[in-house]
Amino acid sequence: MRTPLSRARPVLLLAAALLAPAAPAVEPPAHRLEVDEPILPIDLIDQDGKPFSLEKGRAGRPVLLTFIFTECPGPCPFVVETALAAARKAADPKDPESKPLVVAVSFDPKTDTPEVLRAYMKQRGFRRSEAVFLTGDPKTIEKLVLDYGVMVGRSPSGDITHSFQTVVISRTGRIIARYYGFNIDGDALLADTKRAAAPRSAFFDFTMKTIDGKDQPLSAYRGQALLVVNTASKCGYTPQYAGLEELYRKYRARGFAVLGFPANNFLWQEPGTDPEIRQFCASKYDVTFPLFSKISVKGGDIHPLYRWLTSQEGFKGDVKWNFNKFLVSPEGKVVARFGSGVEPLSPELTGKLEAILPKK
Repeated sequence: MRTPLSRARPVLLLAAALLAPAAPAVEPPAHRLEVDEPILPIDLIDQDGKPFSLEKGRAGRPVLLTFIFTECPGPCPFVVETALAAARKAADPKDPESKPLVVAVSFDPKTDTPEVLRAYMKQRGFRRSEAVFLTGDPKTIEKLVLDYGVMVGRSPSGDITHSFQTVVISRTGRIIARYYGFNIDGDALLADTKRAAAPRSAFFDFTMKTIDGKDQPLSAYRGQALLVVNTASKCGYTPQYAGLEELYRKYRARGFAVLGFPANNFLWQEPGTDPEIRQFCASKYDVTFPLFSKISVKGGDIHPLYRWLTSQEGFKGDVKWNFNKFLVSPEGKVVARFGSGVEPLSPELTGKLEAILPKK
């Protein structure tokens, strides 16, 4: 009986579980299922005893996530090493974010201490640039295993049995394929890994967290003209919230939306939590346009969405301050960029907006 995956930088997830009784000499080929599902967050401790978050740790890369335990005699190493082989072959040397990160979560955190995991990595030849091994609280790991859908069931004789699952997750944070069983077709897995490692080629490839913490694929806005703005609550430009809301109400019936992304990059002018930001925007400016969870829009921890926005031909360059604005066409292309000083209702901005509004 399979526990369905409930929810979750691109990722290849492999769930390797115990086999009891022992695996037969010849296993049937793993079953592949193509899906489109979100990944779940993972917050555990790595082999160096440091906190590791899947969302931050992958940094926009695909990930090969395996559930293992170091004393597993055969299947666990096989699955992990199959993942590593696919990861190494799938990466584009010219694109660092295309290289999948192998992440292995221990089933047995009491035995698999950080020291044991470090030794296991060294023995198996895993370099730290390509792999991280995780441990943590047993109850947290148990829930994680079940949430990620590791297959657990009973054989006809009544024995408890476990099986292997390999889940391929793309750079956009979506599960694109699952493999059931450990006898995986290496060529098929490599093809899925390459697909997962493919770069985001359009604005609509991204999935973002709303201010309420829900996953929101930006593909939901396909066909609309969009103004993407990095916002802040304690900035001299904060009153632009009023202009943005007026702009939204004026044009939304014609296929337009403002997308607000709070950011704390500039003199810590957005220190609030998501609930505090939402309350401020609603009470002070009666904001109804879509707001998203706070992100970073520049620097080493820049969100992949803003890395994409600031790398588009003709509009390259770091965001300089709060309330920079990107105008995105209904087809997902950046067509204009405005600095903080350009008011939302200025002719400079509205003229370009009206030129790309969907035709009736």
